[in-house]
Amino acid sequence: AVSRGNGLVGNDITANVKTIKGLPEKLSSSVDLAVRGEIFLDKKDFEVYNTKMGNIYANPRNFAAGTIRRIKTEEVAAVPLKILCYDAYSSDLSADNARKIHDFLALNHFPMSPAIRFFQENSAPNSLFAPAPFWELSQYVEELLNKRQDFPYEIDGLVIKVSEYPLREELGYTARHPRWALAFKFESPQNESQVEDITIQIGRTGKVTPLALITPVQIAGSTVSRATLHNQDYINGLELSIGDKVLVSKRGDIIPAIEKVTEKSEHPLFQTPAACPACKTSFVTKGAHQFCPNPDCPERIREKLVYFVQTLDMENIGRSTVELLLNKGYIHNLSDFLDFDFGTLETETGFGPKKIALMRAGFEKSKKESFKTVLSALGLEEIGPKAIEILLDHGFNDVQSIQRAIQNESSDFFKTIHGIGETTALAIIRHFSDPEVLSLLDKLQLQGFQMRLEPSQNISLSTKLSDTLWVVTGSFASFQPRERALELIKQHGGRTASSVSKNTTHLLAGENAGSKLTKAQSLGIKIISEKEFLEMLG
Repeated sequence: AVSRGNGLVGNDITANVKTIKGLPEKLSSSVDLAVRGEIFLDKKDFEVYNTKMGNIYANPRNFAAGTIRRIKTEEVAAVPLKILCYDAYSSDLSADNARKIHDFLALNHFPMSPAIRFFQENSAPNSLFAPAPFWELSQYVEELLNKRQDFPYEIDGLVIKVSEYPLREELGYTARHPRWALAFKFESPQNESQVEDITIQIGRTGKVTPLALITPVQIAGSTVSRATLHNQDYINGLELSIGDKVLVSKRGDIIPAIEKVTEKSEHPLFQTPAACPACKTSFVTKGAHQFCPNPDCPERIREKLVYFVQTLDMENIGRSTVELLLNKGYIHNLSDFLDFDFGTLETETGFGPKKIALMRAGFEKSKKESFKTVLSALGLEEIGPKAIEILLDHGFNDVQSIQRAIQNESSDFFKTIHGIGETTALAIIRHFSDPEVLSLLDKLQLQGFQMRLEPSQNISLSTKLSDTLWVVTGSFASFQPRERALELIKQHGGRTASSVSKNTTHLLAGENAGSKLTKAQSLGIKIISEKEFLEMLG
């Protein structure tokens, strides 16, 4: 059993999960199965056990997350954690919709939420989850909203998903989430407070974010003392001033936000300053937001460093360490940080030999992170993780290959890559031609960071599909889940995309192929069956 972690890498929590009562010890049949679930703590159990521990956790969610990651399994077993399973994946189960997967989980006694419902036009015989008609969906959402407080555990909304897997494939994904799922959040819990001050935060890209400092108030089990104000337009919409009494919410039960002013003060409407408080550089406006354009702004440098260590998951090196290094003049930028000897901190309070050894180990361990992660950690403007992934899929396995393309291809070359827009294309040329960025990349390589896509990170079986761009649609007997076909294409030198375009060279079409097949046919794209695909790979 593993935790979700950062979405790519999690923690091995197998021993701790075994302490959770209610999970089946064996299945009715031998299958290759991966189950997803949510570990939680009931509200009444949270009150009892948090009181015993000195009220160190703000809410049940934090308590459950902190407990399941503990090293000592006996400490986990002492807390009545529970789990509800909500999804599963199996290459051995022939399922074309989520209801069949839920049937399997229920028949094998996996704990599941009694609130799960299915809705469709037609009936579904032989299913434990008999679907209701579509028109009852909105009624059910309202019903759950009214019963929210009756649940023994905290909920902040519900997720509505397309059940049929072929339809999910048709809808595809954005860079952040599936298009076939929608999170419906309930109205956020609220409380009244007062704005004591408004400060300005500068992010790593220079983005200016006003922040309201409010009188501490309890909302949804935790103390809230600040709330983001996004930008000047947001402030203008609220007509917000320092000293105003305001209604504060926790959107999604997580993010503090000022919803409205309930009582005005005598202070004037707050106006974002015209210049950066850290470096005195005049702000520039882009759309609704303001930015500090100074790349040497100390606030931007700090946030870039924090982003770097967090993205590379440098254990025992966090924001407080970065701030100490900068504030005391040990370092001035990322280049200095890469050269820094942590032993220099031995004279600082709280930095004994053990702490320094752990920091060194965390720094060295981060060098094993993938080339994609290293590039992402640099936080190059307009080049996010998705753009980096597209470049890697297109065969740019190191910095040198990107530089060669800049030198040898036309200025429009990167725009021809599916998924790379004009803004990102120009940013690639700008950053990978910048002497300062190139010097930093050289230093990372000298330090031993992963600066190319190694075979272990992207297993190459052949180049049979080189210079091809594939879209996959439908269901397959040989590829369950469908992602296995996508991986095979990449391993044989091809590239993949989620939607059909004029740049697509091949469409791999399985059973129940839908609109993607129609579009591919209209564009004259070569249609490949599952059998033909397997023959191509030999």
